[in-house]
Amino acid sequence: MRWLNTLVIISILFLPVLVAARTGGPDDYGYEFIDSQEEDGPEYNWIDISETGTEITDLYGWNRTVGPLEIPFDFIFYGTEYDEFWICVNIWISFSSDQGTASNNQVIPTNTNPNNAIFLFWAAFDPSEQGFVPRAYYGEDEDGNLVIQIEDWYSEYGGTVTTEAILFPDGNILFQYQDVDLRVGPFRESIGIENSNGSIGLQISNNRNPADYPFDSLAILITPPDLSASVEGTVSDFHTGDPVEDAIVRYLDHGDHEATTDENGDYAIEAMLPGDYTVEIEADGYVSIEETDVELEEGDNIQDFVLRYPASLWFDPVEFEVRVITGQVDNSNILTIRNDGGVDLEWGITCNVDWLSLAEDDGTLEPEEEIDIILSFDATAIDIDEYEMSMTIFTNDPDNLEVEIPASMLVDYEPPAFFNLMEPEDQEVYIYEEQGEIQFAWEFAIDPDPFGMPIYNLYVQAVVDGNPLETIQVENIENVGYALDVIDSLGLEHWEDSLTVEWRVSAVAEPDTVQCEQSFTFFFEPNTGVLGTTNSELPKEFAISAIYPNPFNQTTCIHFALPRNEKISLIIYDLHGREVIRLIDGDISPAGWHQVMFEGSDIASGIYFIQMKVEHGFTETAKVLLIK
Repeated sequence: MRWLNTLVIISILFLPVLVAARTGGPDDYGYEFIDSQEEDGPEYNWIDISETGTEITDLYGWNRTVGPLEIPFDFIFYGTEYDEFWICVNIWISFSSDQGTASNNQVIPTNTNPNNAIFLFWAAFDPSEQGFVPRAYYGEDEDGNLVIQIEDWYSEYGGTVTTEAILFPDGNILFQYQDVDLRVGPFRESIGIENSNGSIGLQISNNRNPADYPFDSLAILITPPDLSASVEGTVSDFHTGDPVEDAIVRYLDHGDHEATTDENGDYAIEAMLPGDYTVEIEADGYVSIEETDVELEEGDNIQDFVLRYPASLWFDPVEFEVRVITGQVDNSNILTIRNDGGVDLEWGITCNVDWLSLAEDDGTLEPEEEIDIILSFDATAIDIDEYEMSMTIFTNDPDNLEVEIPASMLVDYEPPAFFNLMEPEDQEVYIYEEQGEIQFAWEFAIDPDPFGMPIYNLYVQAVVDGNPLETIQVENIENVGYALDVIDSLGLEHWEDSLTVEWRVSAVAEPDTVQCEQSFTFFFEPNTGVLGTTNSELPKEFAISAIYPNPFNQTTCIHFALPRNEKISLIIYDLHGREVIRLIDGDISPAGWHQVMFEGSDIASGIYFIQMKVEHGFTETAKVLLIK
């Protein structure tokens, strides 16, 4: 009976391997599969297109991918329509380019390449080895379906595979395996499908699990879910209500559905899976939006959207040039930022120097909102010099993500002090018969800058018979007075009405210019007689009536009064009582108001005394300060 036992054992070894019928799914999108062993499964019916299809000759070699190749209809895969495909020598098909040539199969799904793929028999293949004559074809069958056929494909694990994938216009996919001769040693493969980012997939087999699957004459039908939802809507401008044309609308998570709005802002997408979607919308000139949990039910759905303009930065001024007195802080400069866009403007400013700070350096502005930012230029701890830098504004304005604002600070000495006009006095009236000079005088403008003294500019503007004449401008006057023949400078011979003359002075000590706080006006009346004042009354007493200016720099004008003709002396003394200069010593006539200039250019700075002495007993002394 030993031979009978041996025969039984041998017979058992050669019994055909029976694999249980297979169904599976749905995956998270809704795809399911069923094979031909199931009662309701597909019928295995090999379709040969070797005579009618197009041979894919470029596929015969190691690690090759060929494409794009045409699909004769719009094929919907995971909710997205495709009309072309790529095929890899390692027997996978993708609807996306640049998926590589991956030969090491993975568990399905996986986010590594290849994605957006049909894995007919994903394994390491090299059809050029072992003397086999491999063939690959694609083309339509009699019913217009796309057939992709692989014959005698050699695997590096040993053996060959002959298989095909059939794509149907309704989204169904049929795998058929004519000959699977891979029973030599372990084998690594993956069979199934996967969406565009590898997040959803339907795995049918992985590394021959179940064992010896797939096998000869097997068919596997993969069916998509019922795409019973559709959506339409309008994309409009939030600010104007106008339709937005050429906006791209994408519905994600259950396939990649995309539409573009027409001139009326309308879009429509059909054949979608009911469920919650993420919607992305983008259009030129608008902020892209993303809305989650947009629910689509079975049947028709309406979803409208609005787009806003992006944040838009406006600011003023575009640069800062500031002069600050040493030891001081200037808080008078304002930077204004405004959001002229349709969404919030997020902004921040960097300022990487110690001498400039901002009251605020970041924030958010709603549409049409603005903010005034105080800038502090600090000259308390730095040397007299000129400093430069650039502030940087960072925003979410797509046109102004990063903007430079130049800022410079000149640290300088204090400007000259303000000063007053003295002579001719405001509203004084002169009688003119002959040409004569007018003595202009003003106070000394003290300049704290130790490197120089101010110089002065005199401006004289006359109005004749209601018509203003050209301004007389005398520049670079070193003293605090100037004698000017106004009538001759104006080129006047006669005038009917009163001649009005306005004058003013500015003090200049580079880089500063200080205007006198006053402007005086005096008048000329046509008349006979000498140049003098209209006051016909004689002084009632002897006096030094005025000294203008005082203090003075180079020259000052001493005004004195004589009620009668008299012999007088006008002498300058220093602090020690020594005579410095004798300005007048003798008879002065006629009685009235007189003036004499004191020129101090040849004497030292300091305090001096002016003594007026009349022969018959009057004496008056006045103090004057000379500053150089």
